[in-house]
Amino acid sequence: MEHLAKAGNYPPGSNHFGAYLLGPGLVALAFRGDEGADDQRLDALLSTVEKNLDRLLGGGFGDHGWFAEGTSCGRIAANNGVLPLMQSLKVAGGKDYISPRPHGRYTVLHLMHTIVPTGESINESRGKYYPVPSRAKIPHRGDYGDDNLYARPIVSHMGDFAHGMGAVGPREAQAMAWIHEHFIEAGDRKAFDAPFYPHLTVYAFVNWPEKSLDPDEVFPKVMVDEAHGYYVARNRWQDSNDVVVTTLLKRGPSGYKSGRVRRGTIIWGLRDKFTFGGLEGKARWFRAATDGSMELADEKGHALVVDFSGASGAIVVAACLGTVKPVRAKKAKLTELKVGGQTVTVMTLAAGDPPTPAVAGSAVKVGKQTIAVDRGKLTLQRFRAKR
Repeated sequence: MEHLAKAGNYPPGSNHFGAYLLGPGLVALAFRGDEGADDQRLDALLSTVEKNLDRLLGGGFGDHGWFAEGTSCGRIAANNGVLPLMQSLKVAGGKDYISPRPHGRYTVLHLMHTIVPTGESINESRGKYYPVPSRAKIPHRGDYGDDNLYARPIVSHMGDFAHGMGAVGPREAQAMAWIHEHFIEAGDRKAFDAPFYPHLTVYAFVNWPEKSLDPDEVFPKVMVDEAHGYYVARNRWQDSNDVVVTTLLKRGPSGYKSGRVRRGTIIWGLRDKFTFGGLEGKARWFRAATDGSMELADEKGHALVVDFSGASGAIVVAACLGTVKPVRAKKAKLTELKVGGQTVTVMTLAAGDPPTPAVAGSAVKVGKQTIAVDRGKLTLQRFRAKR
């Protein structure tokens, strides 16, 4: 037990670290105070577990859920460690790792900001895949796994909702229920995130809220993990035409497999997914809007803006400094412009004919939106800043 409580001597940025903590944590919480129990040993065991949980929430996971080894590795550490451990510590130990700060809650909530429904299903004919009514996806980065949120019938690919709803706030759990109801199990067939493992059935029964709540009423449309430099901008939670933009500057703590985690910007919208330049290191400028729009610039001269205001006439406009490789996308259009000696690449994503970007002095005009270009920074003229 003591070896497990020390996380097998793995670093916090390893996906094994969180999973090691759950077993000894549950043993200590379950048997402390029982007749014949060695409370002194169990107290020491639990103390070690909690110290390492603190190390994990900041030394592996960032402040808003990004994990050093990437998307799927983070789910292993969260679903098999952090989430059930935090709930158990609160219920059986009287210690709240959930409410005071976002670090623990966002080990699962960051997925709610990036999940995209496709309207497709995974059927049993795919062999190792198991059937789900709606094939939800996430913009995956890192080792293990892919964009499919649920594909393989293994424990590390399950529990985001059954475990997660017990380790977040009440309104956040209701928003998660809405996402599961509309993005994953939209039809009559229900498994409540527990199609195979009995313990997940118990967690789902205990944790599932009685009502759901539209995520647009709960979650901000821009989410930032400051520790790792992970930024998410989203226009809405509605259907397969939702647009999600993620960019990773990759500045936080590392893990064994961090080398496989790609920095850069990924745009997913109208069923297109493609990369669009990237930033790195520390941010020197950041601004978020209430509609999900975002401005971001790093210290190395890279910049990105995402515009969801609709002023351009497109669903989303993104622009970055420099040249971007051609993208494979049906509805996205790239335009490269020279503005004051700087190269600006503009991406428009529209259901119909996209607006045409044009140079206007030291700026770019796209419909009624203006993108100012100024010394390694891009800013949007029509921008309702988030308070």
